[in-house]
Amino acid sequence: MKSLKKYEYIKIISIKGIPVYFYWLLNILLLLIGVTAIINQSIPIGLVSLLFILVVHELGHAWFASRLGLNTYLIKIYPWGGVCSYESSRIEYNNNIVAWGGVVAQAIIFIPALLIMYFFGDLMSENMNELLLYLGKYNAILALINLIPIKPLDGASCWRTVPLFFKYGRIQKKTKLKKRNLENYDKWRK
Repeated sequence: MKSLKKYEYIKIISIKGIPVYFYWLLNILLLLIGVTAIINQSIPIGLVSLLFILVVHELGHAWFASRLGLNTYLIKIYPWGGVCSYESSRIEYNNNIVAWGGVVAQAIIFIPALLIMYFFGDLMSENMNELLLYLGKYNAILALINLIPIKPLDGASCWRTVPLFFKYGRIQKKTKLKKRNLENYDKWRK
């Protein structure tokens, strides 16, 4: 059984030193995409768009983690979702911020796609409109579903940032006020 584990994931690419692995079933799915493209272009457009969205979502987590000084170890993509393995922060707020990374990355794709589809959709080919539909509307729906506050979705962590923001925000304000008051006190003493 251990030998099968070795082939469970296949490394597809490395992005900025982060290995991206696809689950073995996904590779069979990619092969089927190539075969069905000959018959019908609609299926491959949808499946490749979904894979693209999954990879971008996980890269969003990786980018947010790197901005917080946390290392990202790897990304695994499954047919039903993905996992970004990163160094966990000791501060809960930082981990919750990383959870927002996936949805933010998706928004960077779906907002322009929806705008292009809305303003220029009549001028584009059927295949291009279908691509924009997946990258726009369906991507936005997936992002909203992912924000539902239940585990294992990102929403379970994302929404925890709101009360933590106010908690840490007040602490930072008090710290800044104390610092400013000490500076004023030092000036007054001189």
